[in-house]
Amino acid sequence: MDGTATKLVYYQKTVGYNVGVRAHSLDNQGFLLTGLQPWIGVKEENLRDFKIANKRAISEGLILQVEEPAVDIQTPNALTDADIDTLLKNQAKLRAGVKNIDSLPIVLRIQEKAQDKGLSQSTLDIIEARIDELSDAEQDFSALERKLFGDEQEEEKEQKKKRSR
Repeated sequence: MDGTATKLVYYQKTVGYNVGVRAHSLDNQGFLLTGLQPWIGVKEENLRDFKIANKRAISEGLILQVEEPAVDIQTPNALTDADIDTLLKNQAKLRAGVKNIDSLPIVLRIQEKAQDKGLSQSTLDIIEARIDELSDAEQDFSALERKLFGDEQEEEKEQKKKRSR
């Protein structure tokens, strides 16, 4: 390697739905720009091929060239111990903050810290209410998964039994 860094040009989707892009015109697999990954970096030497392969998306404004995107991830689930301590200082902050958290393990961690600190039952009740909400959602998903895929799995088992006879 000659020590020079490869310069990337970034493109980002501009619409609320997923957009498929290709690295070049013969790229059969491509890349999907989603809400979680809304941009793609293209090597400067491959930029001409990228533009040709994605001419329609560029001309219709589905993707635009942008400056290098920030890689900082902002999520209510990424809480440090200091963040949890701040939440636990005030019930109003806790009530507002815990509503945004959608990760059961994080809420369980908050509950553990609250219990370790010996906080009031009303504080623990706020946390337990959110745990119940998230647990119910998880159970609903499991039930839906069984409903959608459970019958297929049973059919596959029966077919295997028939084949083995």
